[in-house]
Order: sequence, then structure tokens, then C-alpha cells
Amino acid sequence: MNPSRTYLIRVLKQLEARLGSEGCNAESVSVGDLAERLSTTANVQEEFERLFRDEGMEQLAIGLMWLASQDMAQLNGLLDEVVDHQVSTLRRILLLDPDDENEERRIGPSYNDGPGPLNLALIEFSRHVADLRRRLTGGGKFQGFSEEAAWRLLDKLEVLRDTALARANEEVPRFCDALGGFIDYVVRNKIFSDVRVLGVVDNANRTLQTVVAGEIPEERQSLEQTIELLRHPSTFFGK
Repeated sequence: MNPSRTYLIRVLKQLEARLGSEGCNAESVSVGDLAERLSTTANVQEEFERLFRDEGMEQLAIGLMWLASQDMAQLNGLLDEVVDHQVSTLRRILLLDPDDENEERRIGPSYNDGPGPLNLALIEFSRHVADLRRRLTGGGKFQGFSEEAAWRLLDKLEVLRDTALARANEEVPRFCDALGGFIDYVVRNKIFSDVRVLGVVDNANRTLQTVVAGEIPEERQSLEQTIELLRHPSTFFGK
């Protein structure tokens, strides 16, 4: 197997074990079956596309396409940490409803007294990403990113960044700068037909929402890893 496939199966096997240890037996079996298929198929991309066409599995397929694109040489000794991050990301994709528009249900304790400006901005940004995902994956087929979609996303990022700065938050502006740089790279290189663009945006947003909106401090390393990966967009596309 080539390095990307070996890495992908390693992530899936760890995800299978984690889901099993948490009592998510059906999901664990499904992930194990997928890992087995990917280890024997002659064409990994075809397997991804088949998974993408399965109802409810679109986001998992996109996430796996992103993982398969990773350049192992870029990890600089951080392989174990990055694998843990990817396992957590795929777990969230499997266990959360990707079409759930009620983002407030995912918010942490700070929402008990009503959402503040930053939390509202996080909700609005997450809704925009969810709407983008639905529009670009309608009918079980990736419709392609576009320059217009990129500029709209950058506008939403700017609003989120300004709100975070006004609330003296440092993590969110760094995330916005990193994701904005990634989107700029996509536009400059006209990488609009690659489904991994959507995968990166969607996975990055999930991490942001989990760490910041969900107030889960133990996941902060995941956000730092995401920011670092976004700062090196060529890693995702092998350029």
C-alpha cells in the first residue's frame, strides 16, 4: 500500500477501536468494514466516490478524501498527534447529524444565560458552512467550489474575526486568518473542482465549533493542529 492509504487505514482502525470502546458498536463495525474495503480495493478514489453517493455518508467521504491527500513528509514528527486529531474529527462527523441546523444545541455552558456576540457569530458562521455544504453536495454529487462561494466565505470569516477581536479572543482570529489564507490559495490556484476544498472547510469549522463554542479545553490541541495545517495549503493538494 502507498503511504497515504496506509495512513488512512491507520486512522480508520483507531477510529474503529475508539467507537467500540465508547459503545458505538454499529458505527465501529461500519468503520471496520470500510477499512477492510479500502485495504483491498484496486482504486481508493472509486471507493470514496461510492461512499459519497451513500445517503448520509457524504461528509465522511469528504473527510476521508482530505485524509488521503495528506503528505506524510509534512508532519515533521507529529504523526501520532495528527492521527489522534483526525480520529476525533471523523468521530464527530459520524456521531453528529451533519444536517442539524439547530447549532445552539451543540453549545457549552456559556449559553445557559443566552448567547453572547461571539457565540452568535460562531453560530452564524457554522450555519453558512452547513448551507454551503448542502448546496455543493446536492444530489449526491459534488457541484464544485467557486470564486463567488470563496468570497462569501471570506466575508463571513471577516465578521467572525472582528467579533472575536472585540471580545479579546485570540484563538478565533488566528483560525480566521489561517482559513482565509487557505481560501486565498484555492482562488489563486483555481482549485474549484476538488472536493477536498469543501472537506477542509467543513472539518476546520467542526473543530472550531467543538473547541471554542463547545468550550472543550482538552480539544484545544486539535484547533492548533488545524490552524497549522491551514497555514500550509499546499499540503492538501500535493503542490
